[in-house]
Amino acid sequence: MLIFKYLRFFGTHLVSLQVDSVTGVASVSNSRLDNGSREYLRLPELTDVVEVTLNPRHFLFTVESIAPGYRPPDTLVKAAIDVLLQKCAHYLAIVERPGFASTPVTEVEADPVLTASEADENAHTRLYGRVVGLDAIFVSPDLRRATFRFTGEDHTLGAALRYCILQSDAVKLCGYCQPHPLEDAICFEIQSQGKLPTSIAFVMHFG
Repeated sequence: MLIFKYLRFFGTHLVSLQVDSVTGVASVSNSRLDNGSREYLRLPELTDVVEVTLNPRHFLFTVESIAPGYRPPDTLVKAAIDVLLQKCAHYLAIVERPGFASTPVTEVEADPVLTASEADENAHTRLYGRVVGLDAIFVSPDLRRATFRFTGEDHTLGAALRYCILQSDAVKLCGYCQPHPLEDAICFEIQSQGKLPTSIAFVMHFG
C-alpha cells in the first residue's frame, strides 16, 4: 500500500497516519513529529498523491533564560504575553476613539520620523519606557484602504497583528513593513472587502 511506502521514508516511530473512513485520505496524526522530509518524491507513485504543506496556525518558539533559577523560560513567556495583551489594549483604545481614520488622509503633515520630544507633542505616550503611538498616515477617499504607523513597535507586534487580521473575511489585504532597520516603527496597510471602512475592520479585529 502507498501508506506503508510513505511511512518507510519517515519511520513509524516518528510519524503515524490517520485515515478518513469516508474520503480515504490519510493525514499525519501529529504534525509536530514530522520533520518535513521530501524523500517521498523519489517514488513516482507518491509524487501526485502526497501533499506536504505548512500549517500557518503553528508557531514554535525557543526561549532560553540566562538566569533559569531566577526567571525560568515559562515565566518569561508569560510575562511577554502579558506585555503583548497590554499593548493591544492600549492601541485598541486609540482606534476606538471617535473619528479615528474616518476621513481621507492623503498627506502627512508631521515628519514621519519623530524624536521622543516631538512624539510627546503629537499625543504619543510612553509604554514600558518607550515612546509609542498609532497614526493613520493614509486613508483612501473611499475609506477602504489605509496605512497606519505604529511608533515604537517592530515585528513582535506586526507579525501577530497581521496574522489575526488576515483571519477575517472582511479584510482583503493586510501587510506591514519596517521602513528602515534603524527606524523604531512599522507601517501597517489594510484593505477591506466591499464597502466596509478600513477603520471599522481594524477595530473589529484588533482585539
